Amino acid sequence: VMADYLNNNHGLHAEVRRMSVQDLFNSVDNGEPVIVDLQANKDYPDEDYKESDDNGHYVVLSGYEGNRLHFADPSKREPVYLEVDDLDDRWHDTGANEVPLKNVGLVVSRSW
Repeated sequence: VMADYLNNNHGLHAEVRRMSVQDLFNSVDNGEPVIVDLQANKDYPDEDYKESDDNGHYVVLSGYEGNRLHFADPSKREPVYLEVDDLDDRWHDTGANEVPLKNVGLVVSRSW
């Protein structure tokens, strides 16, 4: 739904992709922001990020430095930083119709 909206408005092209960390780095290097759906804002401290899909949250990858990823988070004023290993534990959610999503990103670029 988000990709459809971006593709039909604002002169943008958006594509949902299954991605690797290297794909994320490449998108940043190409000036293409990636919206990442990951587990965040742990509401249930006893749950493991690896096992739970109860805390899905969208963030925008804005850069990286070595193995440290920089995200813009709509719920924070300051950038959020995650190490690649931490991202691997969190980068999953459940989509529409309970379809599991693992390592999915929405890559956004200009359509012109």
